[in-house]
Amino acid sequence: MNGYTVARIINDREIHYKKKGDSYKISTLIRNVLDDIENIARFRAPKYLSCYNDVLCHVLKINSKSHLAEHLKDVQLSLEFGVNIKTQLSLIALGLSRTSAIEISELISDSELNQREVLRWLLANNLKNKDIPNLVLIEVDELLSKH
Repeated sequence: MNGYTVARIINDREIHYKKKGDSYKISTLIRNVLDDIENIARFRAPKYLSCYNDVLCHVLKINSKSHLAEHLKDVQLSLEFGVNIKTQLSLIALGLSRTSAIEISELISDSELNQREVLRWLLANNLKNKDIPNLVLIEVDELLSKH
């Protein structure tokens, strides 16, 4: 949910194994990381966190504190898309890739922008003079050409 690439997660796991002195085969390490991403981050965690949120919302409702439920993050959606910031989710909802959304969100100071606000920000800011990959610029240009 921190937006790390698969390569970074694999590298971090390899560093962890080396520090512990554990032996490993890189092919097995890679398969295990991909399996963890698929089974835990994309299936088990969203399933159980969604259940927890439902129970918590119910408890808040019966205790006349429903207003607190609106502060719960949509963890399931964050796990599904691999981002944890509302602005990043808004960028993805507009049609950008996860990678582009993460790159651009680092330039935006407000982490709580909705789609309309993100689009307004993109139109108001020239990204061409920023240090971001050309593929991200192409994606943004395609998005803005539609709006």
